[in-house]
This record gives sequence, structure tokens and C-alpha cells, in this order.
Amino acid sequence: MPSGRVRNILPTCAVLGVALGCGGPSVPLVAAPVDGSVLGLDLGGGEVLSGDLPGDGVHVELPTSDSGTAPDVPPPVCSAKPLPAGCACASHTDCESSGCLLNAGGQGICAADCGAGVCPSGLSCEPFTQGTAGAGVVLLCVDRTQRLCRPCRVDSDCVAPGFEGADACLPYGDLGSFCGIACDGSHPCPSGYDCVSGQCRRAGGECACPADALGAETSCTVSNAHGACVGVRRCGEDGLSACSAAPPAPETCNGKDDDCDGAIDVLSPPTCPITSPFGTCTGKRLCQQGQETCLGSAPVAESCNGGDDDCDGQTDEGFPDTDADGIASCLDADDDGDGVLDESDLCPDVADAAQLDTDLDGQGDACDADDDGDGTPDGDDCAPGKKLIHPGANEGCDGLDNDCDTQTDEGSCEDDDVCTTDTCEPQSGCEHEPSQATCDDGNACTTNDACTAAGCLGSFASCDDQNPCTTDACDPLVGCTAAGLSGGPCSDGSVCTLGDACLSGKCVGAALTCIDDNPCTDDTCLPASGCAYLSNTAPCSDGDACTVGDTCAANSCGPGAVDDCNDQNPCTVDTCAKATGCAHVKKESGACSDGDACTVGDTCTAGQCVGASAGCQCQKDADCAAFDDGNLCNGSVFCDTTSLPYLCRPKPNSAVSCALPLGMSPSCATAVCAPGTGECGTTFVPIGTLCDDGSACTTSDSCVAGLCLGPPIPCDDGNSCTSDSCMPTSGCAHASATGTSCDDANVCTVSDACTGTQCAGSPLPCDDGNPCNGVETCAASTGCAAGKALACDDGVPCTLDACVTGQGCTHTPQHATCTDTNTCTQDVCHPVSGCTHPAAAEGQPCEDGDGCTVSDACHSGQCTSGAPCAAQGLVCSSGGCAALAKGAAPRVHWMSAGTVAKSAVVSLRLRVGAAAGGRSTSSKNSVILGLSSWSFGGVP
Repeated sequence: MPSGRVRNILPTCAVLGVALGCGGPSVPLVAAPVDGSVLGLDLGGGEVLSGDLPGDGVHVELPTSDSGTAPDVPPPVCSAKPLPAGCACASHTDCESSGCLLNAGGQGICAADCGAGVCPSGLSCEPFTQGTAGAGVVLLCVDRTQRLCRPCRVDSDCVAPGFEGADACLPYGDLGSFCGIACDGSHPCPSGYDCVSGQCRRAGGECACPADALGAETSCTVSNAHGACVGVRRCGEDGLSACSAAPPAPETCNGKDDDCDGAIDVLSPPTCPITSPFGTCTGKRLCQQGQETCLGSAPVAESCNGGDDDCDGQTDEGFPDTDADGIASCLDADDDGDGVLDESDLCPDVADAAQLDTDLDGQGDACDADDDGDGTPDGDDCAPGKKLIHPGANEGCDGLDNDCDTQTDEGSCEDDDVCTTDTCEPQSGCEHEPSQATCDDGNACTTNDACTAAGCLGSFASCDDQNPCTTDACDPLVGCTAAGLSGGPCSDGSVCTLGDACLSGKCVGAALTCIDDNPCTDDTCLPASGCAYLSNTAPCSDGDACTVGDTCAANSCGPGAVDDCNDQNPCTVDTCAKATGCAHVKKESGACSDGDACTVGDTCTAGQCVGASAGCQCQKDADCAAFDDGNLCNGSVFCDTTSLPYLCRPKPNSAVSCALPLGMSPSCATAVCAPGTGECGTTFVPIGTLCDDGSACTTSDSCVAGLCLGPPIPCDDGNSCTSDSCMPTSGCAHASATGTSCDDANVCTVSDACTGTQCAGSPLPCDDGNPCNGVETCAASTGCAAGKALACDDGVPCTLDACVTGQGCTHTPQHATCTDTNTCTQDVCHPVSGCTHPAAAEGQPCEDGDGCTVSDACHSGQCTSGAPCAAQGLVCSSGGCAALAKGAAPRVHWMSAGTVAKSAVVSLRLRVGAAAGGRSTSSKNSVILGLSSWSFGGVP
């Protein structure tokens, strides 16, 4: 052993007492190190036993007697020093062996010297250096088994002096760990112990606490099918305690590690079912805020989203597959299978490889309900192939029914001029005759506007606002205006102003000042009469210091009430002087009251009321704090003022009475009061203590946090058509649940309900009433499934084939797709034969492309030329017929000025009449001016 290491020398008193005749107490001796360098307490002699071993620290084993036991010796005589082994001692020098060791009670006992003999059975002879370095070595009998079977946690808990590193802390399973001692052929184990793997282990049962092991402890385990919980066993006055761990239990949602696996509220199994009428999905069992929750999504009706919404292992079942390619249309990038992806397909649901789009609206003709793009569906359009003819179109003066209302050219020549009557002649154009209707000339400065030969005119209105401080004018856009003036005399009509003059459009003057320096009048000015001084009732001062509350009346200050000058001090004489006011002269005698109930004999002294103490302990409850013991549970004290002297007494009914919280069981909890706060609390018996909650609906009741609880007995009979319940007095009951909704596990039924104790439903209606998507059916495993969609293609290119909900296949003729660009034929789509072009009505107006012919007309499906210009008395000029007769210049309205050459065609808007020899054409809004060059500009 290295130099300077301390040894503890612990002989067993019981052994010493029998073998050596101990005169001291028969208890084990214990050496208790104090500073790490010496043994036990300072015994007064200044000598201690060090722990140095000579040589290599090998144990010295002395031979025993032939019988293997120590010889009998008489009891020691402890009357004279040095004392023999077993006697009580105070220092090493008291003992024959020079070794005084402490027992468990702190008493020194002389150890036996084994230098010349054997040690008693169970003791080992060990060498120790006595006193300081260089002193002699003594051999003392040391208890080898002093820590055997002692509760321990680590090997260092089992160290015995002289045998450091040899003894170990041995596990005994769930019971805990206990000290062993090294054993071999030279060191046999005591009776009742087996030498196992070099350590003495108890052969049967569990270890008991040695007498000197009070407070020693070991870890222990309580195990069952749910797990293993670790607790503590500790040596106490009554021996080794039971394991403190609670029995492992199934994990519940309570914020505790019930099964002691290191995880809190991790439930098993970890999954849970989430059921709805559409199926069952798997959720995750979780604890949230003390409640068990099944986290997950409930099954819902399958939607076309690429997911398994009803948790049946299938995706998007029952949804249409337009091109029958095995991919639901909701996920198919080419729904109609025409080779054009939906994102680029002009008709994604109609196969159309050609991708024609006549009106360039981004929707292919194959699926466009308005091929000409005029905003009217082809089925409602009277001319589905002509963009300018459709319901709601602007009517033109062209002899056509542009808006499909069976009327022609109505309103086509409206010039928005109320002073003209507008008419249309399809062959010659619009005409505008003067009228005499009422009108609005757009000038805010005129009234009574009316149509005249010169246009819409009115009379000018008057704008005089009768204000001398404004300049009045009229703006044609906004009407009358009034600009404010500043400077110049005026009159505002009031005598309360002086020097009236205009300022920013208003007549203003300086205010007239009216002050009479009388506080009992209100000074004012009346616009009609001038200054006025009105009597008031304001506060004032009448000059007398002995009156208070002086007020005005009849234009003067009147005196108020006389001041009694009372200062509420019974020891002063109160007087008043008109010039100086109140005075208070101190009294030197006379009875009075100082207002203190705890004084007696009150008299006036130097203007103060003074009395003698009546011996009160208090005057208010707060004065009794010193008389309160601080225990709020046994009540409080108060100041009793019912009679003199006032004393601090216990307050009646102030003691705290604590009751158990509602629901707690007296067998599981006790109501207590905290002295420091006076607050009631509850102490609980250990969790798991058996109890009885008095209910037939629970079993294995035990205490948990003051409550007597037991797991409910299982009453679920597995039948959703019974109402399972439990009566606390009788137990489980199963009543019929007729009318209650249930699930018969058949997806082809709905409105499942209980009849008696049986569950049944009505057939699931799968038919959606739409013949276009086929006949729907129901399969018990998957539910409703779509039927096969109708094929509506009739093979006729000019019909629009579609399937209409509630009707089935329809084939709408698309006449506009049959146009042959010939205005003298009708474009017709026949539902069977396709496009046909019968001749238009004989004589129908048309255009042969020659501007120098008029009255072109259809004959036998062809446009024939009409009469030349000459036949009409006109000439062919600039690609059209023109009249050259000279006439008066027309009125030109709001056109820029300039000169127009003869026979020119210009865009005009005629105000009155038309040019002599010329005609207006509404479609081009033009006019031929004649032979001469005319100048024009502005309104005539």
C-alpha cells in the first residue's frame, strides 16, 4: 500500500465481546475518518493509528488453534490502564494493543493485539504502523465481515480496512445490490454464504441491515409485464425498507412515465383507427394537454387529386377517363388523347388534332360555342358565321338586320343631335332633317334652350348675388361665379362694428368695446342698439373679512353668510374682526375630548386637549400583530374595543377548517392546513394504496393523487346497435339502440340505422341522372363506380356533337362552318348530309365588286351587275358613281378649315341639309361636293 494511505480498523464488538470477554458494549466498532489522514476522533492522547503497511501490503495470516477457533478467555478487567481488548477507551495509549477504535455509537473500544496469537473467528490480523513515521508496527484484529451484505451502490461503499479493492458491490437482481467480501481457498465465506466468482454471496433470501448501516441504501427494481421501475431501499430503524418504486403500469396520458421506459406518455400500440362513413384510416396515438388524441385525417369521399382519400388502397377510383387510356382525366396531361397536351390544346376535352380557331379566341372550333367570336353562342346567333351580325350588334344603314331583332336599320342614322330628325335610306344613306325640339346648348350661362335654324340656343341668365363685396360673372362651363373683393366701404348692418370695409368678399368691421369695470355686470353689444350692461350673480367681495360667499345682485356686491371661525379645537376661543378676519385664542384649562378612546381625564393645556392613558393594548386590529403566533391555521387576533381598556383577543370563528376537495377519498387523502399561509392543502397516501370507490363499474381500485380510482370494467359488447352502459350499483347493461345511426360495413348502403340490435341501411343511390357518363353501379368493396361515357360523334363535320346532362347526345348544326364566301347562296348545315349551299332569294341585294354599277342583285345563286352610273345620271369617278351638278355649299359642322377640290370625296358631318347634287353615305360618312372647288370652315 502506498505511504500515507489511511486504513479503517473495524473489529466487531459482538465477536470481541464473546471471544475476548469484552467489557464494553456488544456492538460493532467503527473507525470514522475525520480529515482523511487519521482514524476516528482525537482521543486526547495525541496518538492515532496510521494506515501504512510495510512491504507490498500483503495480509498477515497467523495460525489459529488446532480446533480452528480462539481459545476461551475470561472477561477483560477494565479497571486499570493499559486496558485489555474489549474495554472502552479514550486514546491509543489507554489500550494494551495501542489501538483504540470507535464503535457505531462513537465510543472507543480497545482492539485485540494479534502479534503473538490468533484472532477470534471472523476477525483478520492486519499490520498497522503506530503513531508517527518510524514507529513500530502493531498487528490488530480487524473485522473482515464488517460490511458483508450491507446495501450499496458502488464498490467503494464496501471497502473494509486492510482489504481495499478486494470487496465488491454485488447485484441481487430486483432486490438491489449488497456488499460481498473477497474469498478464496485461504479466505472461506461465513456460514450461509457461497463463494461465487471470488466474492461471498448470501446463499438464500435477502440481506438484512447490519446494525451500523443506518442510512445505507441501494437501488432496486420493481418489474412486471409492463416494464421495470427503479427505486431505493434504505436501512432504517425497522431494517431494510421495501423498494420505493411504484409498480410499472401501462402508459396512460397523465404526464408520467408509467412503464418506466424513459419516455413519457408514449402510448402502445402507437397507432389508432380513424373511421368515417367512407372507410378507416390509420392515425397516431398522442397525448395532448392530458387527453389521449388520435392524430390523423379521417377518410373522406375520394376526390380526383392523385391521393387515396378514403384509405382503401386505391387512388382516384370512380373518376372519368375521357380518352380511356387508363389514366384518370384529373391526372392525364392529354385528356382527349388527340396528341396535343391539355396545356396547349384549344379543346382539351374534345379530340381535335387540327386545332382550328377561326375567331382566334384561344378556343378551338371543335369546342367553341361562338365560332365567329361576336359574343353570341352559335345556337342563338342568326348569322353564326358573320361577326357583324348577331343579337346586340350595332345596327347600320345597310338594309340588313345587324342585331337579329327582325327589324332593319333601326337607329342606324342617329347623329346624337336633338335638333335633327334622322332617317335611313339603304340605297342612298342617312338623312338628317332640322327639328324644333327642346335641347341643351351646353352653355351653363343660358336658359330656355331650344332648336333654331342656327342650332340649339338659349337666353343668358342674370348672376347678380346682391353682395357689394363680390364681382359677379358667368362661366359657360360652370355657370354663375362671384369673385370676392377686398377694400372699399360697405355696411354690415351692425352698430357694434366700426369702419366697415370689404375683405375677401365679405363686409367686416372692428368690434366696438363695451367695458364699465363693474364685476357685477356682464358687458356686451347688441347689433341693433349698441353697448348694454346686464346685471349678474357672480361671486364678489363686500370688503368684510367676517362674511363668506358674497355674490352680485342688482349691479352691486351683496354680503354673504357670517363666518363662525370654528377651528374644531375645543381648546381655543374663536373670534372674528371685520378688518383681519378669524382669530383663535388658546385655553389653559377646562374639560375637553382628544378623540382618543384610550385616554381619560382629558383637559385643555396650552390650546391642546391632553389625557392620561387608559392602558389599552390596541386601538385597531393591526396593533395586535405582536400577539399573533404566526400560525394562521388556529385563527387570528383582533382588537376588542367593546370596553376599556382595549385588548387583543382571539377572533371568534377565525380558525381554518379544511375539507377534502370534492371527489377525493378519505382513505386516499387527508386535508391539512399550512400554518404559514392558513391555506388548506391535501396530503396523499402512496400511489397504489388499495381502496374502494364503491362502484360496481370499476375494479382493482387504488389511490392516485388522493382519488380512489379503478379501471372501468369492459362493457362494450362490440355491437353498435346496443347502448352499453354501467350502473354503479349493478354493473354492465346493454339496451337496444333502435334508430341510432350505425355502420353495417357495406359501402353500398347509406343512412344505416339500428332496428332493435341489428344494423341495416338503404341502397346507396349511385345514379347521378346524367346519361352522358353511363350507368353508375355499386361494388361492395369500392362503392359507386362510374359507367361508360356515351359516344356522340355522328360523323357529320358541320354539326357540334355534345352530350347534355338530362338529355343525352345532341348534334347542333354549325351553319357558319359551311360558308362558301358567296353572298348569293345560303350556307346551311344539314344534320345528315352536311354542308349545302342553296341559292339565296332572287333579287337579293349583293355587291359585284364594281363600284360603278348600282343595284347589283342575286340571280340563280350568282351576283349580277346592276345599271351603270350613267343610267342614274351620274358619272363614274374614283371607283364609284358621283353626281357633278353644281349647287350651294353645305353647312359643315366642327371640321377643320380648308379647300376641297371639285368632285372630291371628304368625310363630313352635315349640320343642315346636304350638298346640292351630292348624297351622304352612312357607311363611309362621305359626300361628293360637285364641280366647283369650295372653301369651308367653322360653324356658319
